[in-house]
Amino acid sequence: MEKIATLMMLVLLGLSVGCSSTEFRDGKDDTAVSIRSRTRSLQAWAETRELYEGIPNPEDFGKGFRDGHYDVAMGGSGRRPVLPPREYRGLGGRNDGEQSRLTAYMDGHEHGVLAIIEQSRLLAELSWEESEDMFDGIPHLSDFRRGYMDGFFRTSMGRSDAPPEVMPGEYSGRQFESGPGKARAKTYRDGYQHGALTAKAEMSDEEMVAPAFADGIQ
Repeated sequence: MEKIATLMMLVLLGLSVGCSSTEFRDGKDDTAVSIRSRTRSLQAWAETRELYEGIPNPEDFGKGFRDGHYDVAMGGSGRRPVLPPREYRGLGGRNDGEQSRLTAYMDGHEHGVLAIIEQSRLLAELSWEESEDMFDGIPHLSDFRRGYMDGFFRTSMGRSDAPPEVMPGEYSGRQFESGPGKARAKTYRDGYQHGALTAKAEMSDEEMVAPAFADGIQ
């Protein structure tokens, strides 16, 4: 009886807060995306930190790098934060040493953003080279390739608009509303969707950072 009463209380509690299985699943998905994005930022910094040896305030630069990389991976704009993390607020008006910490963080943030952009472009190119034989012979292959590259690139950058909400300018205009032009635009969208799905599949296969690896990053 006690078990039944406990179960009933849990059910009522779930109903009272309006929790649904969909909301719970979405929360799990969001957490998985966040963990994967943080993993990518840690790995990116581990792979490139030697390039920045000797710079002032390397720990602050590294934190900025990882935060910038993570922001874009989560679909953010990558712009410099108006408000830096709490630990850096108020440093701008202090002595030169503390101001340099804030400067290092902001510089690192910018480099992290640039790193994920270049990484995503390279991954898109490599992915197409590995899979282009699968699509050999389809009509308007150049449009499919353009769509594939764009879809892969944007998805690996944290965007999830498949099919694309806005078509590139070269596919706009009346000539793309009917006939061969319309077929080219459709081929671009098909390529975009294939690229986006491929990027999602590859990202889901990435290994999570082991605790020992994550703890060693500064």
